[in-house]
Amino acid sequence: MAKKPLSPDAKGGTAGISMGRVQSNAAAANKRAGAGSVAKSSMDKAKAQALRGYILRKGGVTLNTKTMNPVSPKRGYSVGVAPKTATKIGAGRATPGRVTGAFSNVAQKYNPKNLGAWFDKGQIHIDPVKIVKSYGKAQNLGRKFNQESIYSFTSGKTLRVLRRGK
Repeated sequence: MAKKPLSPDAKGGTAGISMGRVQSNAAAANKRAGAGSVAKSSMDKAKAQALRGYILRKGGVTLNTKTMNPVSPKRGYSVGVAPKTATKIGAGRATPGRVTGAFSNVAQKYNPKNLGAWFDKGQIHIDPVKIVKSYGKAQNLGRKFNQESIYSFTSGKTLRVLRRGK
């Protein structure tokens, strides 16, 4: 993972994102059909634009895959569970449609409970993430999936993944 946080800043919360739950008829149909991933049409253009802006301003966010709303537990760690980064979008190319499509593609490919997005070196990175309570488990998952860092909801900081023997 990159060095930017995966979730909104701990003190600011998610009030500035103002992205209420939006569900289209297609998303409702997918939900009834038992689809576990986010439908491309489940996020309207305004919500996708707000999400893009929030990631660029705040550095990142962790989302619930089903609702596409931000999550920020009081404790635990967020760890990317795809080797390196699942999807990258250049900030200049990150239109609402591309952002929505990227989240949808990652959700369909990995079927995660949560998605993480962060901004680093001119690109928005999107990954399936797992939220775990234990620091040790977070470090092990980080090593397993070749991540650079994990995000601590407890401290609100990005922590380096420690390589064994170092």
